[in-house]
Amino acid sequence: MKCRYLFIAAALTGALLVGGCSEQERREIREKEIRIAAEQAKQQRILNQYVADLSAETQRQENAHDAATEREFNENLTLLGRVIAFLAAIGGVIGFAIHSVRRLGEKIAVERTARHAQNLKAIEADPNLTPQQRENLFRAAIEAANQAGTPLIGYSPNTGGTS
Repeated sequence: MKCRYLFIAAALTGALLVGGCSEQERREIREKEIRIAAEQAKQQRILNQYVADLSAETQRQENAHDAATEREFNENLTLLGRVIAFLAAIGGVIGFAIHSVRRLGEKIAVERTARHAQNLKAIEADPNLTPQQRENLFRAAIEAANQAGTPLIGYSPNTGGTS
């Protein structure tokens, strides 16, 4: 019970001391609180300005990096386009060369076939040849025509010419 009385007495004494402050002391306390609040507001404004500046600088650096990356990508794409165009040109030249060689081979084969067919007709039409000479010439002409590996002309002695 004594503790209770002591506690109540301490509380009343504290209240008398606080309540017993003069008007001057209360003004000083209020002025200190106002200065503290003003300083806190100033520090908050400084912090907000710093955050805004930092955000703006970060955004500027990010935009500069994005622009540099896009520029580099476009340069690489341009280089890639040039490489592809070069490869396409080489492919076109190679394709043209292959096509030309193929056409030349076809023309040679047609010419060779026509020439050997004319030789066979000339052998067949020559009245001065004996049948044995004619057959030897036919075989030699057919063998010469077929040297490339693909038979172009066949010979059957019964027909006396091409088959």
